[in-house]
Amino acid sequence: MSKIRIIINNKEKNINLLNDFLFSKTLGERGCERETLYVINIITGENFESLTYETNEIQGLHEGNKKSITDVLVTTNNGTVVNIESQIAEQKDFHKRSHFYNAKISSILLRIGQDYEKLPMTILINILNFTLHESLEDYHTTFKPTEIKNKNYSLDDIMETHYIELPKFRKQVKEGNINLDDPKIRLILLLDEESPQELIEEVLKMDEFAKSIYEKSAEVLQDQKQYLAYIRAEQTELDKKAMIKFADEKGFKKGRKEGKKEGRKEGKKEGKEDKEIEIALKLKKLDFSIEEIAEITGMPPMIIKKL
Repeated sequence: MSKIRIIINNKEKNINLLNDFLFSKTLGERGCERETLYVINIITGENFESLTYETNEIQGLHEGNKKSITDVLVTTNNGTVVNIESQIAEQKDFHKRSHFYNAKISSILLRIGQDYEKLPMTILINILNFTLHESLEDYHTTFKPTEIKNKNYSLDDIMETHYIELPKFRKQVKEGNINLDDPKIRLILLLDEESPQELIEEVLKMDEFAKSIYEKSAEVLQDQKQYLAYIRAEQTELDKKAMIKFADEKGFKKGRKEGKKEGRKEGKKEGKEDKEIEIALKLKKLDFSIEEIAEITGMPPMIIKKL
């Protein structure tokens, strides 16, 4: 059995299980509990026994946006809330965004009038198609509140955040530094569209849960409407990347190390004010937040809101 191939922009590609639409259809809906539970337990090292899906609409995460959609949001049998997010396009300060999600989810799920002791433990799993923590070598890092002097003392009942950085994982794959006996390795190989075909085939032979996830995704894509929704989601990501690249090349985002001020200054020198507006309008249509558009174009948030 080989991995499904998809034609996008006349190019044959592996199926992208981290595609927003397909990821939610494969792991974020009723009927997928078994596979979703497996993914959560493998990544967190926990042993949750069951889960229920929560509504994945969170109101007002960004000013100017009506709502934000989480990819997978569940409550486990012991009351822990787990949010799984796949992020394809690179975002600066993504760790801040993820902690904001954690806090927002906790506040929403704490019912009015309930004591703070009812505040659920939240676990956020981020699967990233970019490198976030440059100074850390591990592709999978975990963060939780700890006491500065006594690192072994942590607040285990508040929040926990996992980051899986695919570029670092791919480096290990390329170097042959992986062990297929590790179920986490098998899972990430399956999720990453850049995994070599021969490794995917081995994973599907070895791992019944990986095979089940694969088959569910294949079943989704057999439906013409759902296939088109998948293609649209892929195209949206390609458009986002193209817009960010265009902004980079025009000097609107000259480089994070040189700072936003220099990027704006360079753009103005080249007389690109009209292009800033054009890019901002296109990014708004692609559902970028006001803050993200301001970061890319250098335009003041108040101006962007009025466009």
